[in-house]
Amino acid sequence: MFQMEVLAGILRESGCSGGVIAGDFNAIHPNDHTLVKNHGLVDTWVALRGPDGGATWGVCVIGKSRHKPGRLNKIVMLGLQPVEIEVLQPGLVDAYTRWSDHCGLSCIFTI
Repeated sequence: MFQMEVLAGILRESGCSGGVIAGDFNAIHPNDHTLVKNHGLVDTWVALRGPDGGATWGVCVIGKSRHKPGRLNKIVMLGLQPVEIEVLQPGLVDAYTRWSDHCGLSCIFTI
């Protein structure tokens, strides 16, 4: 929570017209799902595709997982116009082992 407060504040500093915050938000606690809105930021996935889909965790694991897929990784923004966003699957180390249990996100913005 504190990290998002600091980063959102930086995007609103004098002379800054916005920007991007991206990475693993580990949005597993109910309060985590309100961080973006509570800090006046825009979730790029939601802006372009709506609230459904975009899972970045639990979809690229080979085999069964006890957790359901979720959007743990996010790209949030302020003062930008998103054009496109997609989920990127991690590559394989060998035939069965992915180099990450998280998918990445690729996004294009208009400044």
